[in-house]
Amino acid sequence: MEEPESGLAWNERRILVYSPEYGQSLIKSFNNRLDEARVAIEKLVKVKSRGKIKSLKDLHSRVDVLVKKYKVQGCFHTHCIEKIEKRQIRKYKDRSPRMVEDSSFTVQIKTNGEFITKQQKRFGWQIYAANVPETLVNTHDLVRCYRDEYRIEHLFDYMINKTVELLPIYIKKPNRVKAMIRLLTIALRFAMMIQYQVREQLKKNQEQIKGIYPGNKNRATPNPTTPMLLRAFRGIAIASIQVEQQYIIEMTSLNATQQKILELIGDGKIYQRVFDILKNHPNLRET
Repeated sequence: MEEPESGLAWNERRILVYSPEYGQSLIKSFNNRLDEARVAIEKLVKVKSRGKIKSLKDLHSRVDVLVKKYKVQGCFHTHCIEKIEKRQIRKYKDRSPRMVEDSSFTVQIKTNGEFITKQQKRFGWQIYAANVPETLVNTHDLVRCYRDEYRIEHLFDYMINKTVELLPIYIKKPNRVKAMIRLLTIALRFAMMIQYQVREQLKKNQEQIKGIYPGNKNRATPNPTTPMLLRAFRGIAIASIQVEQQYIIEMTSLNATQQKILELIGDGKIYQRVFDILKNHPNLRET
């Protein structure tokens, strides 16, 4: 039961759910970070890097930075050691003989197995909350609903952080700010319509699309995002050449993946129609 300051109250169900597949993926990522952190810490005191460490305090500080970077706090017990060797430099010309100290550093790393095991056991667990009574939606259906949820916050994340980076925006007049946000919202709706249409069509056809992952053309997915789909069209170009009084229009030919995307959207001939428009109206120019 929640009782906020406003005086409103409601009953809330909280469901603790474990996903083995999700847990294993988190454990794999966690173990990779452990290995990467260990290698990075060991590199601090390699022979070629020793001159970079100024003091034992400096070494401790660098180790802490790496532990935080890889998010493995508490997973290692590290012991930093400084070895000081004195050596004598002989007299040379006007310089008198003197003793100098050379420092070398080592790091002993011991894995905190008990802490790591405890952390790994937590991976894969999630808490779902809902105010709908169990008589209307049982636990099984509620979990399925959560996992298939339409995450609208992801769409705004594209607009704010990823695709157009709306903030910070250097427009001072309120009416212009409002107009810009409305324009971007319309563009976002079109982008999400593309994503929805392609996913629904793939689901209907019981197939997956491949060729949209950079560096891995054979990787397929039934749930592509709009940025992934649009990225597949990079390199498309239009060339307009004037020979005497005649304009020659050339466009990049579509590959199989690009043509497939257009068909999934619902109009596989739209690219050809753009070419026909440009060919029949050569005076059209990019503004």
